[in-house]
Amino acid sequence: MSATPISVTDTMLEALRQTRPWAMFLAILGFVLAGLLALFALAMFATGSMFNFLPHQPGTPQAFGPAFAVGFGILYLAMALFMYLLPCLILFRYGTAIGRIAQTGQAAVEEALLRQKSFWKYVGVLAIVMLVLYIVIIIGAIVVAVVVGAHAVH
Repeated sequence: MSATPISVTDTMLEALRQTRPWAMFLAILGFVLAGLLALFALAMFATGSMFNFLPHQPGTPQAFGPAFAVGFGILYLAMALFMYLLPCLILFRYGTAIGRIAQTGQAAVEEALLRQKSFWKYVGVLAIVMLVLYIVIIIGAIVVAVVVGAHAVH
């Protein structure tokens, strides 16, 4: 089965060009949010180091405070990288490729469509990973609740 050649019309190019401002806006917004999350991560790391100077509270594990803060710092950094920075970088490259259509023509259209495909593939994989993570967290929470409840009865 052979593919039928497709010609790109001016209407198609105009529709593609009209997505550029939104793609660039969302990419830049994502970069800003990634930066804010990275700042929150640094704040959590700083908070974690301050826990070592606080007096130990009776009934709490010794390393709970620093480990908790550092754990959230790592989580914020991972979110900044994988949920904001990487997909927004792909989206930004999509927008810049659309901006080059007038200069380079078909090559820019091909690049834009490849970037768009990469963006949606990344977002789809990220959605699958998040669904699996939610399921694991829910199962873990149920197991912890059952174990704590069983120990409370005895």
